[in-house]
Amino acid sequence: MAREFNIYIEGFDKVQQRFRDMPRRLRSEINAELVDGVQEIVQRAKQNAPADQGLLRNSISYYKEGQLDYAVVVGVDYAEFVEFGTRNKRRVPPELEKIASVHRNTGTPGNAWNAISEWCRRKGIDPKLWYPIYRSVMAKGIDPHPFFFPAIESVRPKLVNNLKSIAKRL
Repeated sequence: MAREFNIYIEGFDKVQQRFRDMPRRLRSEINAELVDGVQEIVQRAKQNAPADQGLLRNSISYYKEGQLDYAVVVGVDYAEFVEFGTRNKRRVPPELEKIASVHRNTGTPGNAWNAISEWCRRKGIDPKLWYPIYRSVMAKGIDPHPFFFPAIESVRPKLVNNLKSIAKRL
């Protein structure tokens, strides 16, 4: 199941309201800037994401929801566990708490068991050791490995500035 997180740019709602009155050229410029921005977010998130089999990295993408409206998504159900960590190791920046709470505790022990069992098999770890590893992960958690939100935050200032430059011409 894909996870969606919305990026809000202060003041951009005013640009969207004026969308119908914009010359086609400006609409095209804004759309091109948004596409460049979401593509850069996807690229940076993929670079930041850890890779074992590459499932997480390969699931990061974007799509167009409407005019001047794009969604960046991660298509694996464990993305938030990687981003924020689990159990006692879970670290969520205060500004992301609302977003993170929506996705909290969506995994099941069976999913963890399967993932750890498969990981042991791929790494050539004795199959008898899967259970102690599973117990340790379930008791202690996993460290966070932020990949998605740092990508957004690294792109946001440039995107906002470029959109402001275009908006000044409205």
